[in-house]
Amino acid sequence: MTASSNKDYGFKKTAIMWTAQLVGPMLIRLVGFLCRYRVEGVQYLYRWSGDVGQIWAVWHGRMFLPAYHFRGRGFVSLVSRSWDGEVITRVVKRLGYVIRRGSPREGGKEGFNEMLNDLYQGKIVSIFPTGLRVRCIRFITG
Repeated sequence: MTASSNKDYGFKKTAIMWTAQLVGPMLIRLVGFLCRYRVEGVQYLYRWSGDVGQIWAVWHGRMFLPAYHFRGRGFVSLVSRSWDGEVITRVVKRLGYVIRRGSPREGGKEGFNEMLNDLYQGKIVSIFPTGLRVRCIRFITG
């Protein structure tokens, strides 16, 4: 169970959460299997030796196919402690991701420290910047 799984979200949100947990991984696997896509620079992606951690970034709005492609590899991701973060956590854990919880508003320091430990252990850590404050896709401060 996750840190926020003990919260009372009410019947509707709890039903959505459990439905997403059951259907979400199947949907990601089905769509990923049916899609044609190409990973560019793949020779660099798999050069990882395991003794030094890596940080991978995927834009928040484009994480569906990467979630499929990199499933089952034990990648570590930081997910917010909000309700939608709880839904995402329940889905991607079933795809083989390791989830750390935290956001700037709640538990960010703890989540960051857990991910830092994962990096020191040689794991791949993934982040999903949102870029909400700008129209084009680029990193912003904050």
